[in-house]
Amino acid sequence: MADFKIRKDAQEWASKMEKPAEWLEFDLYYLCAVIGLSGGWYDDKLQEKDARGFVDTFPGDFRDTKELIVSWLIAGVAKKRSIAFTEKKAVHGVLKEVLQPNPMMPLSNEGVDHLNRFSSGGFEKLRSYFDERPPVTFDDLLPAILSHLPEASK
Repeated sequence: MADFKIRKDAQEWASKMEKPAEWLEFDLYYLCAVIGLSGGWYDDKLQEKDARGFVDTFPGDFRDTKELIVSWLIAGVAKKRSIAFTEKKAVHGVLKEVLQPNPMMPLSNEGVDHLNRFSSGGFEKLRSYFDERPPVTFDDLLPAILSHLPEASK
């Protein structure tokens, strides 16, 4: 089973920020994935050496929302390939590639790789919001991201 992988420079960037006690490494990964998926930012050049695997399934509270990110990933991969949802055969191909029949971890190895690449692309965008420097606290992070969300729809 493939691991969710977070970029090493993303970990270093976030390590400088004050975070809540309940912060999980997956929080940063998920946040970057959501940013990447929202704007179609996908890192084709992500290299194995630049990222570290840290978990192979959705942890904790993320188990309850995994269907949301999986659905968004399917839409993101289809959009990246310019596949309309009316193209049933092409959409079925994306589903076969991205999913596996495992309720605990519905993403295939290829699906995890796609999500890793969207997360990496999302981190690039996130870092640009702060001129390369992380915010001081987690509470500063979300308002800044929300202020940039309209940009994702362009």
